[in-house]
Amino acid sequence: MAVKKPHADAPYGAAADPAASPIATSGHGEAIVLLDPRIIRASAWSNRHEGSFSTPEYEKLKTSIATAGRNYQALKVRPIAGGLPGDLRQAGDPPFEYELVYGHRRHRACLELGLPVSSIIEPMSDQELFLQMDRENRTHQG
Repeated sequence: MAVKKPHADAPYGAAADPAASPIATSGHGEAIVLLDPRIIRASAWSNRHEGSFSTPEYEKLKTSIATAGRNYQALKVRPIAGGLPGDLRQAGDPPFEYELVYGHRRHRACLELGLPVSSIIEPMSDQELFLQMDRENRTHQG
């Protein structure tokens, strides 16, 4: 399985080329790829409180991901506008290539565990990001 990850000699978070190959397809026909969680930043509109990463539910999720070796429910990211391939980055460029749409707890768990994160990549506007994040969070309530 190819993982889009930092080059050994590149700045933190710079992505390797070529892009990761799909490992699966979502129920909606979207390609799922493995990404290094260090090249993904949290959304500016994230409504996850820091306390949600220290609950028994979060620890159970983290243990499940550790046991499986990856998250089986893919999270969604969007490319960051103007992102540069790892070999074109200049000193001071932001290290992130993607922004989370939804899946902040899965992302954090993979980041803490040092595991690649199963992801769906979809370009979208700020408004669409917020709508998809809100829709996903509502389906996980109750």
